[in-house]
Amino acid sequence: MLAPTARRIIGASIAALVLFVFVSPVAAGAGAGTGTWGPRFGLTIEPDQAHAGMQFQAAQITPHVSFLPSFDLGAGDNAITVAGNMDFKYVFSQGPSHWRPYLAGGPGIFFVNVDNHGSNTDVGINLVGGMQTPTQSGLFFGEMRLGLVDEADVKFSVGWMFR
Repeated sequence: MLAPTARRIIGASIAALVLFVFVSPVAAGAGAGTGTWGPRFGLTIEPDQAHAGMQFQAAQITPHVSFLPSFDLGAGDNAITVAGNMDFKYVFSQGPSHWRPYLAGGPGIFFVNVDNHGSNTDVGINLVGGMQTPTQSGLFFGEMRLGLVDEADVKFSVGWMFR
């Protein structure tokens, strides 16, 4: 039997996924460049965890700037974490290669439940640096996320965005 806190985390994650699935088709028609979505996964340092989640390009503000909310569910280091991020992403101009660097950042909310030590919810700021390259169905990316103010210290993630 799952502990009440674990049930709450799983329930909140399922609710976020269901909301994501229903909102995605509506937002996909909202404007040019919106509606791309995809999975992300990787490793987190402090707490030391594996994480998986989803991201969604909610708005293309300029040709280089977009609004990219995401969420991750992490497990390991005797803790379960849920992180929600509201990133603004700047993609640098195309160079001689298909790989394009980007910088991102924004506010995030970080929920952690440590076994036998209770839970805590914090709000913080994220700084992100990464590289992306086009694929036939969207793009592939790799990034490093630095958490400031009571969030996970460092996250290394890879993922895909699908059109």
